[in-house]
This record gives sequence, structure tokens and C-alpha cells, in this order.
Amino acid sequence: MKLRRFAFAWVYLAAVAPFVACAESVTDDDSTTDSGPKDSGAPRKDAAPVSETDAGRDSGEDATTGADSGVDAAATDSGATDAGQDSGTDAGPTDAGLDSGADAALADAGRDSGVDGGLAPAPACYAQANASVYNTANVSVASQPGKCTTADITAFRVACLDAAATNATCNTFLANKPACGACLYTGAADAAGKTILPAVLETDNIAYANVEACEAVFLGNAATCGVSYVNETTCLFSACDLCANADFGSCTNAAAARICGPYVVAGNSVCGQTRAANQAAADTACRGADFNSTYAKVAAVLCK
Repeated sequence: MKLRRFAFAWVYLAAVAPFVACAESVTDDDSTTDSGPKDSGAPRKDAAPVSETDAGRDSGEDATTGADSGVDAAATDSGATDAGQDSGTDAGPTDAGLDSGADAALADAGRDSGVDGGLAPAPACYAQANASVYNTANVSVASQPGKCTTADITAFRVACLDAAATNATCNTFLANKPACGACLYTGAADAAGKTILPAVLETDNIAYANVEACEAVFLGNAATCGVSYVNETTCLFSACDLCANADFGSCTNAAAARICGPYVVAGNSVCGQTRAANQAAADTACRGADFNSTYAKVAAVLCK
């Protein structure tokens, strides 16, 4: 099953001006007219386990965040069995442990309608129930030097992400290059048994390069800030992955003001200040003009 790919540019979160957020907007770079939400990109990671460790994407605000996230969510996760993202027989390589939706206790009947508290209306494509983040107890951010060559990085893109990619071509690459494939896509376990977040991440409908993990590695704060950076974007993208390109920016603003607020890295936090002070250099290291160049940079920092 194929997903839309994200090309990367800034989305400014006007709804949370005190925060400096680092989400990227979506641009579908296929050369043909979209046939629907899943028209190109990578197969979904839901047909086989990433490793013995579940990557642990919890829904809504139930994962404990670090002190740098601005608000400690710290609500108890019920521990229910992860609901796979689809019920079919997709041959995509892993289940990232995405829970079935935002915890019912989090929903404010007024907030997500966009009519209380002075919040701007959310676009119709905004899906608060789809918002999810990674469980910090189960995942980590780190580089894995030497796992892939430059040729491997290109070959993975062709086999798994380009318009002509199929489940068969992707699975063949992953079978032939398991260590590289784990770094780029399926996830590998660190020394503590946590899943190291790979270079390519997914929501339900889109695939995108893990720019935030790349930037954390570049900035040298992957252990303390990496998952917080990633969760900011993960929450925004998962809440807005049903949106067309034209609505994506307004949707991420709406999500940041609602369900994703606790995961927007505060500008006055240590993680926020470090990123802001070095943003230009981090962008040069981890962002390109389009999906392919961004993916190549992220993959090189995390896996080469």
C-alpha cells in the first residue's frame, strides 16, 4: 500500500506564536494526478513487528513527555493492545504500535469545534482522534553510523518510496539489506531495548523523512530532546494527514492549539532554545528543497 510523500517547507504555527514549532508542510511531488490519499511513497509499516520492542506510538496526550515539552502530559496509558493501522494483509514491514485514537478523556467537546476560547476554526480535514505520539518509554533517537552506504540510501528510496515502488520491491530491499533497512525504515533496538526511530516515518496516509531526529543528532541533544522534537511533528502530521496540501498549514495550527499543544516544544525550554540558536545550521544538514534531497540528508546523518 502506498502513501503520499512529504516535501519539506516551513509551516508557521500562528495559533501558538510563543512557540517555535518545526513541522513541515506537505507537497505531493508525484508527476501524475493524485488518485487519492495513498498514491505514492512507502508501504505502510503494519504487517510485521519492527523488533521485539514495540515502537509504542500512543494516541493523544497519554505518553509522558520530557521536561522540555512545555507541558508534562503524564496521563496513564491504559496499556491496551495496539490497534494496527489497517486490518488488511499489507506487506509493509512493521507495526509502529499506533494506538486506536486519542484517549476519550482528552476530548473537550468545545475545543475541537473551534468555537470556544477564541480559537480559529479547524478545517474539516482536522482529525483530533487520529493524533498520536511516540511513547518515550519505548523509543529513542540516535544515529547508527555505517548501517547504509550512499548507494543503499538511494536504492531504498527507489525500492520503497518512489512512484514506481511496490511492496514487493521494498520487501526485497529490506530482506537483502536488513541492517540498513532497519535504520532507514523498520527500526532497530538500542542497548536499552528501545526502538531507534528510523529515517522515514509514517502517519496513516503519508510518509516523511525524520527531519527532527536528524536535527537532534546534528545538535547533539538526541538523548534529551530527540523524541520531543519528533513527537511535535508526529502529533501535528497525524492529526492532519487527511488534509489536502492547501489545508495542511491551517490544520497544523489548529492541532497545535488543541490536541498537540502539550507536544509543541516551548521556545523557552532548553530544547527549544538549542534548536532556535542553531536552526540555520540544522536546516542545512537535514532539509533539502524537495522530498528526495531531504530524505538523502536525513538518511546520511542517521544511517551512513
